[in-house]
Amino acid sequence: MKRETFEEKIANEEIAIEDLLNSKFIRKYTLFNSYDEIEEEVNNRATKSTDVEKLIKNIFLEKTKFKNIEDMKKKAIEEYLLYN
Repeated sequence: MKRETFEEKIANEEIAIEDLLNSKFIRKYTLFNSYDEIEEEVNNRATKSTDVEKLIKNIFLEKTKFKNIEDMKKKAIEEYLLYN
């Protein structure tokens, strides 16, 4: 698939973020089994005084091959374009 076509499908919501960050991708690049588990980790570790952005960054550094969510999304897009 061409990048322009992909971007158009994303804009038209024909491809959801769940399609990009699917369980296979998450298991390959993180210590989690699904994106929901990443969200659960954030929720379980957060307190009222937690800097959530810092917490998310730490979780990504500790338990994924990425430094942040944007890097993970970029890799997911690359793989999606490569295999679809």
